[in-house]
Amino acid sequence: MKRLPVVILVMLVVLVAVVTGCSRVPHYDSRLVAADSLMRALPDSALALVEAVRADSLSSEGDRAYRDLLMTQARYRCYIVATSDSAINRALNYYSNHSNEREKLTRAYIYKGAVMEELGYPDSAMFYYKTAEATADDDDYFNLGYAKMRMGALYRDYYSMDGKDAQKYEEALECLMKTDCPHYQLVCMVNLGSLYRLKENQKAERMLIQARGMASAMRDTAIFIVCDQNLIAMYNYFHWHNRARPLIQEVLSLKWKGKIDMIFYTEAADVYSAVGQIDSAEYLLSLIPDETAGNPVNEISRLQCLGDIALAKRDTMAHLRFEQQANWINDSLLANDQLDQITFTEAQLDKTIAQQMQERQKKHTSCLVAFFIAIVMIVLFFYCRHVHRFDRIIADFKQQSDSQLNDLNVLNRNIEKLQIQDSQLKNFISSHLGLMREMIEACYHAPRTVLSDDIQRIVKLQKGNKDSWEKLYNYIDIEYHHIMTETRRNYPQLNDRDLLLLALTCLGYSCAQIAIIFGYANASTIGGNRQRLAKKMGLSSTLNEYINKFQ
Repeated sequence: MKRLPVVILVMLVVLVAVVTGCSRVPHYDSRLVAADSLMRALPDSALALVEAVRADSLSSEGDRAYRDLLMTQARYRCYIVATSDSAINRALNYYSNHSNEREKLTRAYIYKGAVMEELGYPDSAMFYYKTAEATADDDDYFNLGYAKMRMGALYRDYYSMDGKDAQKYEEALECLMKTDCPHYQLVCMVNLGSLYRLKENQKAERMLIQARGMASAMRDTAIFIVCDQNLIAMYNYFHWHNRARPLIQEVLSLKWKGKIDMIFYTEAADVYSAVGQIDSAEYLLSLIPDETAGNPVNEISRLQCLGDIALAKRDTMAHLRFEQQANWINDSLLANDQLDQITFTEAQLDKTIAQQMQERQKKHTSCLVAFFIAIVMIVLFFYCRHVHRFDRIIADFKQQSDSQLNDLNVLNRNIEKLQIQDSQLKNFISSHLGLMREMIEACYHAPRTVLSDDIQRIVKLQKGNKDSWEKLYNYIDIEYHHIMTETRRNYPQLNDRDLLLLALTCLGYSCAQIAIIFGYANASTIGGNRQRLAKKMGLSSTLNEYINKFQ
């Protein structure tokens, strides 16, 4: 027993050594630290500082990795499109091997995702954003919120998962509200307002008006105009033209030197066309910059707006001509397969990230494992003379191991049962849902290269598959008291595309899902198509209210 103080002393020495080694934070070059402090408020100045620091002037590997991280971050914040990921890869490799630099590791994952997104690999970008979210500390609100915000943008632009984009933006806003970064809070609020506007118009209006006030206080004219643009689009969709017109006049009176999105001009022209001011609508369309009009989706919106103006002038021939041109461009988009490609599914992403986090956790705890091994060896040496007590410890340990093994076996059997039930459920869905199953699988789970083939085979209205759509229309007639039959009889001017949009709206398809079926890159285009369909039918209410009458 006289050796007890010695044993305790050795244990304390080992503990202090391990804790000191695991918590040591390197000291970085003061120029890099200064650049990092300017990154959020003055990214241009931060980029100039980082570029002034030559890599060969840095003595440590940590400083060089820090410079690579800051260089990638500053160039991204200054809107310099990346052409290579070599710099961020060097930073990521370094911080992956230094567990005490979790904040910088999180940042490295975020900007690796940003670079991959700019290089045209949105699936890889989503993987790194999710990894950053899993890596960040719970109190690292800025990086956690920024990673969630980037994920929300990817869900909105590439994935057909309606609701995921708004969910991520809400989580991002909750995190960013705990920071002193009003610009990022404002960006989240504007995007949330844009996503809410067709589904929760009152919530969207409150969010956008609040963001508009913040942008005005911050003198951020660009975001102020974006807020007004979203409010105008929402008011136009719900026929609240008197609310939209003052906002249009306000934006035009700003005399801002920056570029205004083409969507503003088309929505504003729709408003003035709806209230009978045709000259003002034509003038607004003439303000559209030439460089934005070349985009096929933007050109479709412009042609549809011109068609509405022609209809207001009672020029039926011009209206039909513009409508045919818009349909021709839309068909060309489908034929050329210009859909964005996403190869990862949600399950694959989460599984891969979980595996990597487990591997990293094992690597980062190697020093703790060595510490516990040393403790175990000391304990075993101290109790080697107490054979009976040692045997009792071993017996207890074996009993616990057997109990845990039995629990694992029970868990494995439950997992196998769940897998069998899941397989049976999948077989049931596959055998009973028919065309609807095929479409949902195409929209949610299939790779985009397969998705384009499914859309061509399922959705394109040709003689070969019109019978399938007739079956779908019959099903909708049963659920909605002959809505398709009544609509065809009462509105013979509707074409196949109009009937398809009405059918998909009856089925509760979101704007994002219908946009994928029609081949649009922007889900907000579907809201405009629904509004124009209501106008074409001469409805005094919205399309959704028309559908609700048949429920």
